[in-house]
Amino acid sequence: MTKTSYNDPLWEHFIPVWANLEELGCNACLIGGYALALKQRWLLESEDISTLVDKEQWPISRVTQDLDVVFPIRVIGDHEKNPGIEKILTGLGWTPHHEHGNWTYIKSIKGFAEPIKFELHTPIPPPDGVSVKVRGRRVKPKPKPSSGEKTVHGTPNPEAIGFDSFPTEFDCPSPDVSSSNHVRIPHPLSLCMMKLISAADRYKRSQRLNTTPAKRELQLFQARKHAGDVGRSIAMLLREEMNSVDKVRKCIHQTDPFQKACKILHADFIPTDGWAHLFLRQPQQWNEDNFTQIMNVLSEWFIAN
Repeated sequence: MTKTSYNDPLWEHFIPVWANLEELGCNACLIGGYALALKQRWLLESEDISTLVDKEQWPISRVTQDLDVVFPIRVIGDHEKNPGIEKILTGLGWTPHHEHGNWTYIKSIKGFAEPIKFELHTPIPPPDGVSVKVRGRRVKPKPKPSSGEKTVHGTPNPEAIGFDSFPTEFDCPSPDVSSSNHVRIPHPLSLCMMKLISAADRYKRSQRLNTTPAKRELQLFQARKHAGDVGRSIAMLLREEMNSVDKVRKCIHQTDPFQKACKILHADFIPTDGWAHLFLRQPQQWNEDNFTQIMNVLSEWFIAN
Protein backbone atom coordinates (compact mmCIF):
# COMPACT_ATOMS: atom_id res chain seq x y z
CA MET A 1 0.00 0.00 0.00
CA THR A 2 1.30 3.43 -0.93
CA LYS A 3 1.90 5.60 2.11
CA THR A 4 0.48 9.08 2.00
CA SER A 5 0.10 12.17 4.17
CA TYR A 6 -3.07 13.45 5.79
CA ASN A 7 -4.42 16.93 6.37
CA ASP A 8 -4.84 16.95 10.14
CA PRO A 9 -4.07 20.27 11.84
CA LEU A 10 -5.42 18.99 15.17
CA TRP A 11 -2.79 16.28 15.60
CA GLU A 12 0.07 18.49 16.79
CA HIS A 13 -2.22 20.00 19.43
CA PHE A 14 -3.98 16.79 20.44
CA ILE A 15 -1.00 14.48 20.89
CA PRO A 16 0.90 16.55 23.52
CA VAL A 17 -2.25 16.72 25.66
CA TRP A 18 -3.06 13.05 25.12
CA ALA A 19 0.45 11.85 25.91
CA ASN A 20 0.47 13.78 29.18
CA LEU A 21 -2.98 12.49 30.12
CA GLU A 22 -1.77 8.94 29.54
CA GLU A 23 1.28 9.55 31.70
CA LEU A 24 -0.99 10.93 34.41
CA GLY A 25 -3.02 7.69 34.25
CA CYS A 26 -6.38 9.20 33.29
CA ASN A 27 -7.49 6.21 31.18
CA ALA A 28 -9.61 8.56 29.07
CA CYS A 29 -11.23 7.84 25.70
CA LEU A 30 -11.32 10.09 22.66
CA ILE A 31 -14.83 10.29 21.22
CA GLY A 32 -16.58 12.19 18.44
CA GLY A 33 -15.63 12.72 14.84
CA TYR A 34 -11.92 12.97 15.54
CA ALA A 35 -11.88 9.51 17.13
CA LEU A 36 -13.34 8.04 13.94
CA ALA A 37 -10.96 10.06 11.76
CA LEU A 38 -7.94 8.65 13.59
CA LYS A 39 -9.29 5.11 13.46
CA GLN A 40 -9.87 5.50 9.74
CA ARG A 41 -6.32 6.73 9.19
CA TRP A 42 -4.91 3.82 11.18
CA LEU A 43 -6.91 1.31 9.15
CA LEU A 44 -6.06 2.91 5.82
CA GLU A 45 -2.39 2.55 6.67
CA SER A 46 -2.78 -1.05 7.88
CA GLU A 47 -2.44 -3.67 5.17
CA ASP A 48 -3.43 -6.77 7.13
CA ILE A 49 -6.60 -5.69 8.97
CA SER A 50 -10.00 -6.48 7.46
CA THR A 51 -13.16 -4.48 8.17
CA LEU A 52 -16.88 -5.03 7.59
CA VAL A 53 -16.87 -2.74 4.54
CA ASP A 54 -13.84 -2.62 2.26
CA LYS A 55 -11.67 0.43 2.90
CA GLU A 56 -11.89 1.53 -0.73
CA GLN A 57 -15.63 2.10 -0.30
CA TRP A 58 -15.56 4.39 2.74
CA PRO A 59 -16.63 8.03 2.41
CA ILE A 60 -13.88 10.62 2.84
CA SER A 61 -13.12 11.30 6.49
CA ARG A 62 -14.84 14.48 7.63
CA VAL A 63 -12.96 17.47 9.03
CA THR A 64 -13.49 18.44 12.66
CA GLN A 65 -12.08 21.07 14.99
CA ASP A 66 -13.35 19.63 18.26
CA LEU A 67 -11.55 17.26 20.60
CA ASP A 68 -14.06 15.46 22.83
CA VAL A 69 -12.58 13.28 25.55
CA VAL A 70 -14.42 11.19 28.17
CA PHE A 71 -12.79 10.85 31.58
CA PRO A 72 -13.74 8.30 34.23
CA ILE A 73 -15.73 10.15 36.86
CA ARG A 74 -13.28 9.01 39.54
CA VAL A 75 -10.59 11.04 37.74
CA ILE A 76 -12.70 14.20 38.00
CA GLY A 77 -12.96 13.57 41.76
CA ASP A 78 -9.28 12.76 42.18
CA HIS A 79 -7.49 15.56 44.06
CA GLU A 80 -4.17 14.77 42.40
CA LYS A 81 -5.14 13.88 38.84
CA ASN A 82 -7.78 16.58 38.43
CA PRO A 83 -5.42 19.55 39.02
CA GLY A 84 -2.90 17.67 36.87
CA ILE A 85 -5.29 17.82 33.91
CA GLU A 86 -5.69 21.58 34.34
CA LYS A 87 -1.91 22.03 34.40
CA ILE A 88 -1.50 19.94 31.25
CA LEU A 89 -4.04 21.98 29.29
CA THR A 90 -2.97 25.44 30.40
CA GLY A 91 0.70 24.51 30.14
CA LEU A 92 0.16 23.66 26.46
CA GLY A 93 -1.59 26.93 25.66
CA TRP A 94 -5.25 25.99 26.15
CA THR A 95 -7.49 28.47 27.97
CA PRO A 96 -10.91 28.00 29.62
CA HIS A 97 -13.86 28.92 27.42
CA HIS A 98 -15.57 32.06 28.75
CA GLU A 99 -19.01 30.39 28.73
CA HIS A 100 -18.05 26.79 29.49
CA GLY A 101 -15.11 27.38 31.78
CA ASN A 102 -13.47 24.39 33.40
CA TRP A 103 -14.98 21.79 31.06
CA THR A 104 -14.23 23.36 27.67
CA TYR A 105 -10.79 24.70 26.77
CA ILE A 106 -9.98 26.53 23.56
CA LYS A 107 -6.90 27.31 21.49
CA SER A 108 -6.48 29.50 18.41
CA ILE A 109 -4.49 27.87 15.61
CA LYS A 110 -3.53 28.85 12.12
CA GLY A 111 -6.00 27.82 9.43
CA PHE A 112 -9.12 27.89 11.60
CA ALA A 113 -11.40 30.90 11.80
CA GLU A 114 -12.68 29.76 15.21
CA PRO A 115 -10.59 28.36 18.07
CA ILE A 116 -10.36 24.59 18.35
CA LYS A 117 -11.99 23.07 21.43
CA PHE A 118 -11.00 20.45 23.98
CA GLU A 119 -14.11 19.34 25.86
CA LEU A 120 -14.04 17.15 28.96
CA HIS A 121 -16.93 14.70 29.31
CA THR A 122 -17.76 12.28 32.09
CA PRO A 123 -20.55 9.72 32.48
CA ILE A 124 -23.27 10.06 35.12
CA PRO A 125 -24.49 9.15 37.69
CA PRO A 126 -21.35 8.87 39.81
CA PRO A 127 -20.56 5.50 41.36
CA ASP A 128 -20.44 5.12 45.12
CA GLY A 129 -17.35 6.44 46.84
CA VAL A 130 -16.47 9.07 44.23
CA SER A 131 -16.16 12.59 45.61
CA VAL A 132 -17.86 14.74 42.97
CA LYS A 133 -20.76 17.16 42.82
CA VAL A 134 -23.10 17.17 39.81
CA ARG A 135 -24.64 20.57 39.26
CA GLY A 136 -26.32 21.51 35.99
CA ARG A 137 -23.89 21.13 33.13
CA ARG A 138 -20.85 20.38 35.26
CA VAL A 139 -19.36 17.63 37.39
CA LYS A 140 -16.74 18.96 39.78
CA PRO A 141 -14.61 17.58 42.61
CA LYS A 142 -16.04 17.74 46.10
CA PRO A 143 -14.55 19.16 48.18
CA LYS A 144 -12.05 21.32 46.36
CA PRO A 145 -8.41 20.25 46.81
CA SER A 146 -7.07 21.72 50.03
CA SER A 147 -3.97 22.85 48.14
CA GLY A 148 -6.05 25.50 46.38
CA GLU A 149 -4.95 24.28 42.95
CA LYS A 150 -7.16 24.99 39.94
CA THR A 151 -9.34 22.12 38.81
CA VAL A 152 -11.20 21.01 35.70
CA HIS A 153 -14.85 20.00 35.56
CA GLY A 154 -16.54 17.47 33.33
CA THR A 155 -19.72 18.03 31.37
CA PRO A 156 -22.13 15.22 32.32
CA ASN A 157 -22.72 12.95 29.35
CA PRO A 158 -25.33 10.23 30.07
CA GLU A 159 -24.62 8.59 26.70
CA ALA A 160 -21.00 8.04 27.69
CA ILE A 161 -22.04 5.21 30.02
CA GLY A 162 -19.94 2.18 29.11
CA PHE A 163 -17.32 4.22 27.25
CA ASP A 164 -14.57 2.23 28.95
CA SER A 165 -16.08 -1.22 28.33
CA PHE A 166 -13.71 -3.02 25.95
CA PRO A 167 -12.45 0.15 24.22
CA THR A 168 -10.59 -0.05 20.93
CA GLU A 169 -6.90 0.81 21.20
CA PHE A 170 -4.47 1.30 18.33
CA ASP A 171 -1.27 3.05 17.29
CA CYS A 172 -2.39 5.85 15.02
CA PRO A 173 0.08 7.16 12.42
CA SER A 174 0.91 10.84 12.47
CA PRO A 175 -0.37 12.89 9.50
CA ASP A 176 2.91 12.36 7.64
CA VAL A 177 2.93 8.67 8.76
CA SER A 178 6.49 9.09 10.06
CA SER A 179 5.56 8.13 13.63
CA SER A 180 2.60 6.86 15.64
CA ASN A 181 0.89 7.34 18.99
CA HIS A 182 -1.32 5.07 21.05
CA VAL A 183 -4.98 6.12 20.99
CA ARG A 184 -8.02 4.80 22.86
CA ILE A 185 -11.61 5.19 21.65
CA PRO A 186 -14.87 3.54 22.79
CA HIS A 187 -16.09 0.25 21.36
CA PRO A 188 -18.21 0.81 18.21
CA LEU A 189 -21.39 -0.21 20.03
CA SER A 190 -20.83 2.45 22.69
CA LEU A 191 -19.82 5.03 20.10
CA CYS A 192 -22.89 4.29 17.96
CA MET A 193 -25.14 4.69 21.00
CA MET A 194 -23.72 8.19 21.53
CA LYS A 195 -24.02 9.07 17.85
CA LEU A 196 -27.60 7.79 17.45
CA ILE A 197 -28.74 9.98 20.34
CA SER A 198 -26.77 13.01 19.09
CA ALA A 199 -28.20 12.61 15.59
CA ALA A 200 -31.79 12.46 16.84
CA ASP A 201 -31.29 15.43 19.14
CA ARG A 202 -29.86 17.58 16.34
CA TYR A 203 -32.61 16.54 13.93
CA LYS A 204 -35.27 17.45 16.49
CA ARG A 205 -33.71 20.90 16.81
CA SER A 206 -33.68 21.29 13.03
CA GLN A 207 -37.47 20.94 12.98
CA ARG A 208 -38.16 23.78 15.40
CA LEU A 209 -40.13 26.47 13.61
CA ASN A 210 -39.34 29.14 16.20
CA THR A 211 -35.72 29.42 15.00
CA THR A 212 -34.24 30.94 11.86
CA PRO A 213 -33.83 28.91 8.65
CA ALA A 214 -30.06 29.27 8.97
CA LYS A 215 -30.07 27.76 12.48
CA ARG A 216 -32.36 24.93 11.37
CA GLU A 217 -30.08 24.18 8.44
CA LEU A 218 -27.04 24.09 10.74
CA GLN A 219 -28.79 21.65 13.07
CA LEU A 220 -29.76 19.45 10.12
CA PHE A 221 -26.14 19.46 8.95
CA GLN A 222 -25.04 18.36 12.41
CA ALA A 223 -27.72 15.64 12.51
CA ARG A 224 -26.53 14.23 9.20
CA LYS A 225 -22.93 14.40 10.38
CA HIS A 226 -23.72 12.25 13.41
CA ALA A 227 -25.82 9.86 11.33
CA GLY A 228 -22.89 9.50 8.93
CA ASP A 229 -20.63 8.70 11.88
CA VAL A 230 -22.96 5.85 12.85
CA GLY A 231 -22.52 4.32 9.40
CA ARG A 232 -18.78 4.90 9.45
CA SER A 233 -18.44 3.25 12.88
CA ILE A 234 -20.03 0.06 11.60
CA ALA A 235 -18.18 0.09 8.28
CA MET A 236 -14.86 0.10 10.15
CA LEU A 237 -15.91 -2.75 12.43
CA LEU A 238 -13.10 -5.18 13.25
CA ARG A 239 -13.37 -8.89 14.00
CA GLU A 240 -12.19 -8.46 17.60
CA GLU A 241 -14.74 -5.69 18.10
CA MET A 242 -17.50 -7.94 16.81
CA ASN A 243 -16.34 -10.68 19.20
CA SER A 244 -16.75 -8.38 22.20
CA VAL A 245 -20.17 -6.93 21.28
CA ASP A 246 -22.12 -9.19 23.66
CA LYS A 247 -19.85 -8.24 26.56
CA VAL A 248 -20.26 -4.52 25.88
CA ARG A 249 -24.00 -4.86 25.39
CA LYS A 250 -24.29 -6.69 28.71
CA CYS A 251 -22.73 -3.65 30.42
CA ILE A 252 -25.14 -1.10 28.96
CA HIS A 253 -28.30 -2.80 27.68
CA GLN A 254 -30.38 -1.92 30.74
CA THR A 255 -29.43 1.76 30.76
CA ASP A 256 -31.74 4.53 29.58
CA PRO A 257 -29.34 5.74 26.85
CA PHE A 258 -29.18 2.27 25.28
CA GLN A 259 -32.97 1.93 25.29
CA LYS A 260 -33.23 5.43 23.81
CA ALA A 261 -30.77 4.56 21.06
CA CYS A 262 -32.83 1.47 20.19
CA LYS A 263 -35.93 3.59 19.70
CA ILE A 264 -34.05 6.11 17.57
CA LEU A 265 -32.61 3.44 15.30
CA HIS A 266 -36.01 1.89 14.67
CA ALA A 267 -37.69 5.27 14.16
CA ASP A 268 -35.16 7.14 12.01
CA PHE A 269 -32.65 4.69 10.52
CA ILE A 270 -34.54 1.47 9.74
CA PRO A 271 -37.79 2.76 8.12
CA THR A 272 -37.35 3.56 4.44
CA ASP A 273 -38.90 7.01 4.98
CA GLY A 274 -36.77 7.83 8.01
CA TRP A 275 -34.66 10.96 7.63
CA ALA A 276 -31.44 9.15 8.57
CA HIS A 277 -32.25 6.19 6.32
CA LEU A 278 -32.75 8.52 3.36
CA PHE A 279 -29.51 10.36 4.10
CA LEU A 280 -27.37 7.23 4.39
CA ARG A 281 -28.83 5.80 1.19
CA GLN A 282 -27.40 8.70 -0.82
CA PRO A 283 -24.71 7.62 -3.33
CA GLN A 284 -21.97 9.65 -1.64
CA GLN A 285 -22.58 7.68 1.55
CA TRP A 286 -23.02 3.95 0.88
CA ASN A 287 -24.02 1.70 -1.98
CA GLU A 288 -26.95 -0.66 -1.51
CA ASP A 289 -24.93 -3.69 -0.40
CA ASN A 290 -22.86 -1.75 2.14
CA PHE A 291 -25.92 0.05 3.46
CA THR A 292 -27.67 -3.29 3.99
CA GLN A 293 -24.66 -4.67 5.85
CA ILE A 294 -24.51 -1.64 8.12
CA MET A 295 -28.24 -1.70 8.89
CA ASN A 296 -28.17 -5.44 9.60
CA VAL A 297 -25.42 -4.99 12.20
CA LEU A 298 -27.20 -2.06 13.85
CA SER A 299 -30.48 -4.00 13.95
CA GLU A 300 -28.74 -6.90 15.68
CA TRP A 301 -27.04 -4.66 18.22
CA PHE A 302 -29.83 -2.28 19.22
CA ILE A 303 -32.75 -4.41 20.34
CA ALA A 304 -34.77 -2.94 23.21
CA ASN A 305 -35.59 -5.20 26.15
